[in-house]
Amino acid sequence: MHNLQTLFDRETRLRAVVDCVLAGHLGEIRVDQRERPRVARLRMGCYAIFAGDPALPAAATMLRDSEAPIELIVPRDPAWTALLQRTLGERLQPRPMQAYSAADCDRQTLARMATDLPEGFALRAIDAELAAQLGPALRPNGMDVMSDPADFARRSGGIGVVDDGVLVCAATNYAFADDAIELAIATAADFRGRGLASCAAAAWTLHCLQQQRMPHWNASNPVSQRLALRLGYRPTEMVEVQFLRAQGAGPRAQGPGSGNRA
Repeated sequence: MHNLQTLFDRETRLRAVVDCVLAGHLGEIRVDQRERPRVARLRMGCYAIFAGDPALPAAATMLRDSEAPIELIVPRDPAWTALLQRTLGERLQPRPMQAYSAADCDRQTLARMATDLPEGFALRAIDAELAAQLGPALRPNGMDVMSDPADFARRSGGIGVVDDGVLVCAATNYAFADDAIELAIATAADFRGRGLASCAAAAWTLHCLQQQRMPHWNASNPVSQRLALRLGYRPTEMVEVQFLRAQGAGPRAQGPGSGNRA
């Protein structure tokens, strides 16, 4: 579709997700018209990302048609902000995230952290067998956006911590583009606070850097934010996210968000 890439050229937030969808790897694209689109929505996992002219009727239609629960990201434009509030205001809940980049991570430090694993646990590349264990207890993870564990192991990937064959912590690609990934990290509730996330995230960050794919990390969770800094990730920008609750859901309703659970 001519002009689609141009609509998102200035979008820096969740860039690995944007590029993943635009490249056709994952997700869905909706436009107002196939030739020379003027408004677009990218949908992948828990995110819907918008671009284009908010004055066109299609912009309001795409906002209204966003299937909740979902996290919405609109351009940094007062007209888009006003349209979002007019269209969905009562169902919105701010959910900002801090963005981080691994551009300044020290590889020796990452290698050291990746080996600092408590006794009894082991690091393993996530193959199709382990990918099948990526469920709600380890959310967010790359299987949130893929349906087939074998396809995940073939096209995406990650590193996990196993305890007697059971995956208890996972660092995975939530999105992947040619030169970047969006990293998701989660630890099962009974295994948090043992340093497992540090090991898995360090190992996967190092692997991605060695493969010339820049890891990006977005977190609203303070624990995840502290872990990103400890790994050497550099804060870049705040990502303005509006969580859209389902119709009839209360103000404290929880959505599928990608906030890492380290």
